[in-house]
Amino acid sequence: MRIIQLQILLIVVIIGYTPLHAQHKIKMLNATPYHADQYNDAKGDPYLWKDNKEVIVFDNKGLEYNSVKGNYNGLNHEFEVYKGTEYIKLPHDTYISLKVVNDKKIDYTLFSNVHPKLKNRYCILRGKGTTFRVYESFRAKMSVVTIQTPGKPTEVKKINSTSEYYLIHGTNLIQFKLNKKKILRLFGHEKEIKKFLKENDLNLRKIEEVIQLFTFLEEQDWLKNNN
Repeated sequence: MRIIQLQILLIVVIIGYTPLHAQHKIKMLNATPYHADQYNDAKGDPYLWKDNKEVIVFDNKGLEYNSVKGNYNGLNHEFEVYKGTEYIKLPHDTYISLKVVNDKKIDYTLFSNVHPKLKNRYCILRGKGTTFRVYESFRAKMSVVTIQTPGKPTEVKKINSTSEYYLIHGTNLIQFKLNKKKILRLFGHEKEIKKFLKENDLNLRKIEEVIQLFTFLEEQDWLKNNN
């Protein structure tokens, strides 16, 4: 009898601990060959990071995937996951967030489909308050420039990358730039805002300073687009 009880207890323990220690892996479905030199003929880089990063991936069922190596391509708004000589583009609707790990200089999370107008891309959460969130959308654009050279014109590919910033307040999506004058035009109350900026020595050239301002506006219930 005691042996049976011990066997049952052992089964319960195994069943109870299996989900906790299960290692979920990203399925490399429809993987394609990865060519590290695919943008070597262009000036510039379309990727968010110079080197690939290790991230923790979370899917829409709450499952966690560790030790996923990849990078975000700003040309097509795809997060590319690499394994060996192959890679896949991570489906936005299935894998909803990516947390960067093992990097002291980078500590943030990317989320997919943060707003209906920002679908099919991952955005970096840069800060949040009680009623607002601020996201950075990294993007890149490739263009062809013609350079006049002796003999004949030469076409050169260029990749320019930039970041767009968005404030989400309720259902409202407000795009803004790290520019003091333009931000002041968005919300009104310029006199009070200028006073706050002066008292806190803020010039709004850094996203951290803008989030500090948005927190102040939230406290005053002024976080509404004036346009």
